[in-house]
Amino acid sequence: MLYIFLGTIAGIVIIIVAMIIILPSKVKVERSIAINTDANKPFEQVNELRNWSNWSPWDKMDPNMKSEFSDPSSGEGAWKTWDSQNKNVDQGKMTLSKVVTNKEVEVSLEFRKWGNNVSTMYFAEENGTTTATWAMENELKGFGKLFGGMMKKMLGKQFDQGLRDLKKVSEA
Repeated sequence: MLYIFLGTIAGIVIIIVAMIIILPSKVKVERSIAINTDANKPFEQVNELRNWSNWSPWDKMDPNMKSEFSDPSSGEGAWKTWDSQNKNVDQGKMTLSKVVTNKEVEVSLEFRKWGNNVSTMYFAEENGTTTATWAMENELKGFGKLFGGMMKKMLGKQFDQGLRDLKKVSEA
């Protein structure tokens, strides 16, 4: 009986180690939406950190979240800190690390619990319609690789919701 138990535990450990070795270390989440307006409107929603409450899925998760903003609160180098009692929002800082007017906004994220990351919003305008693309690539290590698929699905849903809300406020 003891050998069966130990054999089962060893088998589980071998499967987990094999999955960690086999699973990809990079997870990329990317979503896009067509917005019926010029690139300036959605760009300004993203470039001005005070506007994120209009469309960000995380701002909507906790309307009581405490936030502080740099002055100015838009453009490269602008930052926002937040503190939330909601465990899905947590606490952290975001900084606009790269801004290309009407083309791209790169955001460096520092989370208390989840580490650091970079997210980028791209804007491509053609014939009065702008395609907004939200992308994030994560480097996963160790046991984190086991949760990559789940993270991709969950983050993808949040990106989709944020893009729908960005479309709504940009077209209004």
